Amino acid sequence: MSEIIKVKTARQLTAEARDQIGRMASNEAIKIINAWIREEANLGGGSIRFSHNEIRHAVDNNIKKHYFNLDDVIAKVITRYWLAGYSGSKERIPSGIYFEISWGKDK
Repeated sequence: MSEIIKVKTARQLTAEARDQIGRMASNEAIKIINAWIREEANLGGGSIRFSHNEIRHAVDNNIKKHYFNLDDVIAKVITRYWLAGYSGSKERIPSGIYFEISWGKDK
């Protein structure tokens, strides 16, 4: 019986750790994208364009968590921006996936 409890506890802890890493990665992605938006807006721009790999590597460099797939986290973060009123697009080209986030009057 105690072996079953240990396995269930380990699974629960693993799921909780995965959720916590996901929240950390999500927060870091938001910080990075917000910094990119501020930088571009200060230069007078109205949109940013970045690749999936750019944001994934930027988040990876800052949280240093191994064996965690950031693809779902990044997709959810980008969707949050679009739901918050920013316009944007997702483009698949042979060199990868690119996202665009636009703001301002002529989004």
